[in-house]
Amino acid sequence: MRLRDQLLAALHPPARSGVVDERVEGTKSIRVVLRPDGDVQIEFHLPGRAGSPFEQLFVLPPDEKEAAVDEICQFVDGLLNEKIVLAVDGRLVRGGRRWVSPEELNRVAKLRFSASWHGTFDR
Repeated sequence: MRLRDQLLAALHPPARSGVVDERVEGTKSIRVVLRPDGDVQIEFHLPGRAGSPFEQLFVLPPDEKEAAVDEICQFVDGLLNEKIVLAVDGRLVRGGRRWVSPEELNRVAKLRFSASWHGTFDR
């Protein structure tokens, strides 16, 4: 609930862009950033990994901010509780960064690496 309240307060006019919340676990961190355009970016920082931070953008429709904030909170909760894992697929055409459940990791065709908050699913 703390994150939800912080995001809603930051979005209240006049919106205050910048880091809304940050969590740190060892060398990993997750930042929730309100961008100047009013959208919210989640950054998953993995030191030593090319491409870090790995980001997820949430576009906030003006008339649906509360629903979008709830979705953002679910995403962050999923990361923190390892219900969502970062998977990097090494395929050239259909590869890239994906957020998947731990059960889906075995279905990533060319898994270059995966990362989870507590390290349970790091490969």
